[in-house]
Amino acid sequence: MFFVFSLPELEEDARYVQEQYFPNFLFTALEITKTTRLMHQRLILELCNYGRSYETGERQQLKTKARQTAAVCAKPIYIFRELINHMEEQRIVVFGYSFLQDMVSNALTYEERRVMGIVRDHLPNSDEEALNLFLEDPS
Repeated sequence: MFFVFSLPELEEDARYVQEQYFPNFLFTALEITKTTRLMHQRLILELCNYGRSYETGERQQLKTKARQTAAVCAKPIYIFRELINHMEEQRIVVFGYSFLQDMVSNALTYEERRVMGIVRDHLPNSDEEALNLFLEDPS
């Protein structure tokens, strides 16, 4: 993951690095443009053989993985961990936490609807009523 920060937050650290490794470099207020930052991020990703997280194909691949995982286990933490493992294996930059939360939530909702559709289509009404009673009964 890449984080955006401003130089004043790191001025003391930047001065130390400059004095230790670049003593002939005159340290001035340094502003990094968004274009330069994104270019460096892209180069780092290429050097480390990582794909970019915002590509549509990778999002679809992650959505499919989340749905497959939800079919195996409905625990959100399990799905989340499987997505993190998948991104690591595929060398995909980790998506933001809120994006992953939405991905897990959508996968669980999809799986719930899928299972309910199967039950609705293949279970006789009498068995469906018995199942509802079973699911509601705490004992």
